[in-house]
Parts: sequence; structure tokens; C-alpha cells
Amino acid sequence: MSDRTLRTLTWLLVGAIALIAFAVSFEAISAYAVAVGAFPRPLRWCAPLLVDAFTVAACLVILARSRDGDRAVYAWSRRRAYELLRQERAALDGSSGSTQ
Repeated sequence: MSDRTLRTLTWLLVGAIALIAFAVSFEAISAYAVAVGAFPRPLRWCAPLLVDAFTVAACLVILARSRDGDRAVYAWSRRRAYELLRQERAALDGSSGSTQ
């Protein structure tokens, strides 16, 4: 398998995972945003879009910095901390769908 083929398959797999993750989390995040009054029902789609836009922006900054030769440990740790806080808040608020 050539390098180009491997890169293409990797990007396709990462893209598919990102789309599935967005689809799965969309309903929970939008329902939570409406339930707490952060967004009115007609704009419920904005909340998951904002969350995922932040994640994509953080990843792009990390990739740009690593491409320039900077170590991205700090940036990755901030992104991971954000994700952990988001998951913890979802679990505490009961919007994760799990029974506790």
C-alpha cells in the first residue's frame, strides 16, 4: 500500500468518525441547551454546532503549530481537558443518557 493511499484512507476514516460522533452527540447537546434555556427551540441546532466548531478549531490550531515544528503537548492537553470537562458536565446534568 502506498503512502498516498494510506493517507487517503486515514483521512476518510477520521472524517467518518467525526461525522458519526457529531450525529450521535447532536440530539443530547441540543436537547440539553433547550432544557436549560440557553437556546430557544428553533435555534437548538446552534449548540452542538458551537461545541464541535470549538473542537475543530482547536485541532486545526494544534495541527498548524505542529506543522511549524512547535510541540503541541500544551495545546493537546487543553483540548483534552475541555473534552473531559464537557463529558463530566454532561454526566452530572444527566444529558449523557446513562443511568447513575
